[in-house]
Amino acid sequence: MYKRFIELKKESILYRINPALKIIFMFIIMLLTIIFNSPLPLGILFISLILLSLSGGAITNLRKILPLVIILMLFTIILWNIILKGKTQPFYIYNYPIFIDVFLYSIGMSLRVSTVIVAGVILLSTTSNEDLNYGFRKIQIPQRVTFALVYSLMLLPALFETISVVQMAQRARGYTIRGRGPISRIKKYIPLIIPTILYLLKNANHISMALESKAFGYSKHPIFIKEYKITPLDIILISVSIFITIMALYLRILGYGVVFHRL
Repeated sequence: MYKRFIELKKESILYRINPALKIIFMFIIMLLTIIFNSPLPLGILFISLILLSLSGGAITNLRKILPLVIILMLFTIILWNIILKGKTQPFYIYNYPIFIDVFLYSIGMSLRVSTVIVAGVILLSTTSNEDLNYGFRKIQIPQRVTFALVYSLMLLPALFETISVVQMAQRARGYTIRGRGPISRIKKYIPLIIPTILYLLKNANHISMALESKAFGYSKHPIFIKEYKITPLDIILISVSIFITIMALYLRILGYGVVFHRL
């Protein structure tokens, strides 16, 4: 049995919330990140999610992806400062002009990407694969799309373990992926990639046979083992989320929370 890619926190309060509502919250957070592009509102949203991860027990999983988040933020900031020209008086770093408005916009864009990643980790940390399937079906996501999304999450641990096994097998034969340059290293990864792809193709064939034997997709209304009821807490949370979204749209229409009037 493969371990889950992201450790599940069943003791978390967030784990007991209706999975469909948690997925809706995820979409609302994505919408909020699109509404604003200023670092102030996006920073508030980002910090709020970090605090939520502390209470929800997802901080352990966030630490695992912290290097990725930092790299993405730095890359986003650098990229936007290269491709976008501002209207403010620039200051110079090593003779390269940095515009204040572009710099603030780049920070906002980096927070936008990081916020979505953090929200996704919180969702996966507090929702099992079965509950994700339940939640997607309850918000009317097609059954085949839901299966593809959920099963891809289930296959990630198997994929990484397969890569590790293939790598150890190649090392046992005296093969090393170390090279003198990046191109040489890329070429040396080919013997690792081919067995992994063959494994995925073989596994996909087994999955298709298993699905056909179980008449997958025959019923448009599958029965779930566990059903969730809407609780007063769920109603309060969704009401607050809708109110925040409406207020965010209103503030954006008034011109608040933006550096540039663009997405």
